[in-house]
Amino acid sequence: MNVEENSRALGLTVEEYNDLLALFAVVGMTDFQKLRAAMEHGDSVQASSLAHSLKGAAGSLGLTVIYELAANTERLLNCGRFEEAAVLIQSLEKCMFEFAQPA
Repeated sequence: MNVEENSRALGLTVEEYNDLLALFAVVGMTDFQKLRAAMEHGDSVQASSLAHSLKGAAGSLGLTVIYELAANTERLLNCGRFEEAAVLIQSLEKCMFEFAQPA
């Protein structure tokens, strides 16, 4: 991820962009925890909605890997492919935890 390039693309300073990344680390992890709980309860509608939210936030910030994993998770859930989505969520979890860890 190129922080300078992404911040420029959004019309932000590097500091403002870093602030948004820090916010995503907190809010994104909260949404991910809710996504995992929805999956554990078999609530594919709620899980899809949360995957959609993660996809949008990650895409807006240029977090391509998280964006793609969330988008594919949402697509699978919307197609009723719950078990396949659960596998992707494991990869999404790994990426979210890596992202949320301080550098």
